[in-house]
Amino acid sequence: SMMQGINNRRAICVNFYDTLTEVSWHNVLGDIRIQEYKTSGNVTKVYLSDGISIVKKDLSELLANGPLTIPANRQLTFEIVKTTSAPAALTIAFE
Repeated sequence: SMMQGINNRRAICVNFYDTLTEVSWHNVLGDIRIQEYKTSGNVTKVYLSDGISIVKKDLSELLANGPLTIPANRQLTFEIVKTTSAPAALTIAFE
């Protein structure tokens, strides 16, 4: 499956509590390559913005052609569409 081996990679997990659908994360790790992601079952879409070159794009479309490079010091915003107001999770694997 697409997520095979995610446990062998560095990853961040973003939690969306209650009605929260947007979370910001500042990339202080240096240049990273997002390889894949997985979500909890109540998430139907994930959008990514970086404030510069990516303006609210579908993460699955961004990764369709392979890993996505995010330069250091970008402020990333992850926005999700949920089917319920229950907490949701997004895990992003990168190198």
